[in-house]
Amino acid sequence: MKTIKYILIIAVLGGVGCFAYMKWNALRDFLTPSLEVSETKIDNTANRIKEIKNIGEWEFLAVDCEVIVEKKRKRSFLVHDDYLVRIYKGCVRIGVDIKNAGDDWLTTEGDSVVYVNLPMPHVLDDRFIDEANTEVFYESGKWSGEEKEEMYEEAKGKMLKLVSEENYGEAREQARLRFTSLFKAVGFDKVIVNFYPKNKEG
Repeated sequence: MKTIKYILIIAVLGGVGCFAYMKWNALRDFLTPSLEVSETKIDNTANRIKEIKNIGEWEFLAVDCEVIVEKKRKRSFLVHDDYLVRIYKGCVRIGVDIKNAGDDWLTTEGDSVVYVNLPMPHVLDDRFIDEANTEVFYESGKWSGEEKEEMYEEAKGKMLKLVSEENYGEAREQARLRFTSLFKAVGFDKVIVNFYPKNKEG
């Protein structure tokens, strides 16, 4: 009888051991994917941040402009004055250059909150006049390349004045929406976008 008791006890203990081992394996299998997902999220976030930094310039608003510039050259009272009237067209692109952002352009609180600190939106390209579409509305007399360059610079100044504070405000709002959507897609619950002056040292 004692032998049978020992056999039963060993069988019960063996069964309990097998059950515990199976439960541990199931728990380990359950936990392992979570760890892998977490690591994958971190890797994906780091890669996405690197991609954003490498893009550099982000355009958030384009303002189409058309201006007229005229130049007059006085002649003698016996000869008519010379005139040159040109129509300039262009597109002023407003955005930010992430490569100029400070080292603190991106900070996080845990894995749920991210702060995005961007330069204030500004004109991205100084050569925004479409020279191929420049039209001569009226021309009399001969004009040098230097005089035409002066008109070109005047046209640039006029176009920049057409870009309003409302345009810059719209560009900021578009930047805020774009980056909020981007980082929420990565997995952050809250995205806070701030802007600092373009010339901030980072």
